[in-house]
Amino acid sequence: MTRYRFLFLAGILALLFDLVIPLAPPAAEGAGLLDVPLKPWTYFEPSRDWTYTAIEKLVTAGLVGPWVLNTKPMSRMEMARIVTAAMRRIQEDQIGRFAQRTDLAPILYDLMEELAPELEAMAVRKGEDEFAGQPWLTIQPLSHIQARAFSVNRDVRPEYSQGLKLAQRYDGTVGFDSYVQFGDFLSGYLYPEFQIDEHNRDGRLVEDYLKLKLNNLALRFGRESVWWGPGYHGSLMFSNNAPPLDQFRIGTAEPIILPWIFKYLGPIHVELMYARLEANRDHPHAILGAWRVDFSPSPLLELGFSDAVQFGGEGRPSLSPIDYLRVFFRSTSGGVNDRFNTNTLYAADATLRLHDVDRLFPLSRDLTVYGQLGGETTPRLPTRSREGISYLVGLYLPNLFRRNESELRIEWARSSPISFWKPHTALLRGNGRSLDGSGARTR
Repeated sequence: MTRYRFLFLAGILALLFDLVIPLAPPAAEGAGLLDVPLKPWTYFEPSRDWTYTAIEKLVTAGLVGPWVLNTKPMSRMEMARIVTAAMRRIQEDQIGRFAQRTDLAPILYDLMEELAPELEAMAVRKGEDEFAGQPWLTIQPLSHIQARAFSVNRDVRPEYSQGLKLAQRYDGTVGFDSYVQFGDFLSGYLYPEFQIDEHNRDGRLVEDYLKLKLNNLALRFGRESVWWGPGYHGSLMFSNNAPPLDQFRIGTAEPIILPWIFKYLGPIHVELMYARLEANRDHPHAILGAWRVDFSPSPLLELGFSDAVQFGGEGRPSLSPIDYLRVFFRSTSGGVNDRFNTNTLYAADATLRLHDVDRLFPLSRDLTVYGQLGGETTPRLPTRSREGISYLVGLYLPNLFRRNESELRIEWARSSPISFWKPHTALLRGNGRSLDGSGARTR
């Protein structure tokens, strides 16, 4: 049985299961642990789920306080916590500042409706059990379903489509996602997509992962898109333009506050990821290791730092368990037999969020300015020279002309002419998976 036939059969079984098995009513769904997908299943958001933009508007307006938003995906429960913080801030408003922000009311109502199961669970929780109001088992065989049709005059890879390839002339895709959740500690997610064009019929498993939560520690196994950075049309590290990597990821489930003087760093989100790359490359099944630290010392400022290293693979020396950590701190210019001969990309980003600026800047009530700077260290480019630097800058006006229905985004990105940001896409991609996955246009 070919791959697409197997996936097609799986889709049919899921649809039948959805029709036969009675599901819990929406108010009792236990999707809190799930990550909100970096895919626009609903509305007209081009690159991700609409809730990310809605949450960003609340944080930019100063309704939430310091929070980290530039490490995605976020869980539904984390989004519900942001909504709760916004509601509490409005209720405790003593000076009436938020009474003038009626433009935020539709956003807040939409989020409350979308995140109703999580908000309900938080409202009835007992002690530290934030999932007390949710069932111990939730199965949703069909959460979303989406059909798309394309007509193109050449072979293309659409942006924000997780590596989708479209052949010349006519294409059509059908995708759906499903999930299961056990209590407050384990969830699973599945997203297959089926594609048909003039000559081929195929299917692919775009995302599938298991997520385990232990206190505030989240472990993910499987395939999932990640987005590291403030960019909207792309990122210098990871985005949803490339196919998701098969990965193991460990990090904070939600931002934490460190003790002692480190509390001044504000909420902190930390992630560590290891992924196994595909066979179609110079050294098949090379390993990709990456880490990111994201923190917000002020409601106006968010800072992030990330690093990604390609190492190992067939034909390379074997590594001990401790070497998987040492590769982040040790790089040599030795030959192919040197296990620390690695390719490394690094990036730093900053986001400045200003609210209620309409008195000085009448075009918008709120304003966000952000940037990301990246470089590399490789055997062919051992020094972090100016020629190896790439950058991305952007401006976001979430309520253009002081209207919630309009917004403006401007982004500019540049890759170094001798940088490995582009060659890395070929070097680390193989058959389509890239290290940076950047969709930002080069100028």
